[in-house]
Amino acid sequence: MYDGARPPSALEAIQDLGPALGAVAVVDVGYNDAPDGYGAALDRVMRALLDNGVEHVVWVTLRERRSSWAEINDEIHDASKRWPQLVVGEWDRESSGHEEWFADGIHMNWVGGEAFGRFLRPLVVQACAAACAAGGAILAVGGEPPPARLRTRYVGHLRPSGGTPPYRLTVTGLPAPLRMKVDGTIYGVPKATGAYPLQVTVLDANGIRNRATVALRVRRR
Repeated sequence: MYDGARPPSALEAIQDLGPALGAVAVVDVGYNDAPDGYGAALDRVMRALLDNGVEHVVWVTLRERRSSWAEINDEIHDASKRWPQLVVGEWDRESSGHEEWFADGIHMNWVGGEAFGRFLRPLVVQACAAACAAGGAILAVGGEPPPARLRTRYVGHLRPSGGTPPYRLTVTGLPAPLRMKVDGTIYGVPKATGAYPLQVTVLDANGIRNRATVALRVRRR
């Protein structure tokens, strides 16, 4: 509980996000789980991730300050033998000897947060594999397209990066009568103002897929 409210479980978060999770997921759970049944719960989470289009998972280990947390890490390592999509993020080993990264030995301060980001990046690249990380960059949909103007012909572009070109893009959520080509070119004459969330999928030449939600904004002028 936090401030009287229970945060969502990993499964609930996965079900809520669905396909918006993208191709790569990082699982960094807290320290309140019990080791009994952890492996079975991990399997349920992995199945839910894969069912929602996730292709690669980085699962971060706990800092082994209690025997129960070491047992959980053992379950994570065992799971990597069952799930070829799972890469273990050895945070316990990486953070060893760096007490300056933590406020209380477990919870990171801002220095630890920066270290955690540096630690995760190569793991995500490794999980995604070379085809997904050409040039060291993860396949990404790109940022928001430029804003459109009401009743004015619009041509905007989504610009994927990383992975291996050429890319093929698909989209849902475009306001009629706007359309998008497979190269990410959005075109047409918008008939209403607003901010429209677009669910975009990009597929690269090696079959690696990623998804993201970006906003197309239509303004009066």
